[in-house]
Amino acid sequence: MTAPANLEGKVAFVTGGAGGFGRAVTEILIENGASVALTDVDEGRTKAAAEELGAVPFTLDVTDYEANLATVAAIEDHFGGLDIAFLNAGIGLPWGVTDEFKPDDYRRIMAINLDGVAYGTQAVIPAMRRRGGGHIVATASMAGLVSMPGDPYYTMTKAGVVGYVRGAGPELARENIKMHGLCPGFADTPIIDGMRDKFEKADFPIISPRTVAETFLKAATSNESGVNWLIQAGIEPAPFKFRGVPAARKPDGTPYGVPKDLDPDAEAPSEGSGQ
Repeated sequence: MTAPANLEGKVAFVTGGAGGFGRAVTEILIENGASVALTDVDEGRTKAAAEELGAVPFTLDVTDYEANLATVAAIEDHFGGLDIAFLNAGIGLPWGVTDEFKPDDYRRIMAINLDGVAYGTQAVIPAMRRRGGGHIVATASMAGLVSMPGDPYYTMTKAGVVGYVRGAGPELARENIKMHGLCPGFADTPIIDGMRDKFEKADFPIISPRTVAETFLKAATSNESGVNWLIQAGIEPAPFKFRGVPAARKPDGTPYGVPKDLDPDAEAPSEGSGQ
């Protein structure tokens, strides 16, 4: 059970908010005092979910860059600012690399799962600058850390989100904007519907959206940035520790440092480092 957070006066933007993780995160944000702009692509579902939960609805197709900008501008106009973003909209693509390739379906999963996170991030940065900082949390997946059997394109997108969080997090932290990724295992969302019966027959534990929402709350109040949280049934959610990459070495065996003109924040590398 996550300790309550004081989010009074905070404004949050949630994509994919009509169901699954987005709905659960909207609930926990409101419970902790935040005002929530709930967005989804279907206008009817968006309005119904927002009315039920006590959020404000905004219809948004996350694959449309200009729509992301316009929605964030509308949120600022309505609430007066923006502090937290949950970039959550996502889909699966249940065919493998040896199945018939369908370019339109491929582009759709890339657009929703990857472009939606990049576009959403770009849309909220100026708003968070105006607030003096903020938190961005993106939905990745355990499939971004290990392979997802039978769904290599979903795995590709979620590995991309994990890498984006790691790459963007330190840069955003310089502006007091913290970025995190959530990497849940098999969770109770429509993405597992095609294999749900197999989990039930095997008595395999499924993660509840509430557990993911509680981890979101930790991420959205953390002082760290560039962190991906592993969420797995039966263990406490925690930042995933990536194995460090061996440093480039000089002929005498000592490690090279990253050139300062390439990374002004670089420190001498250590083989145990990795986030």
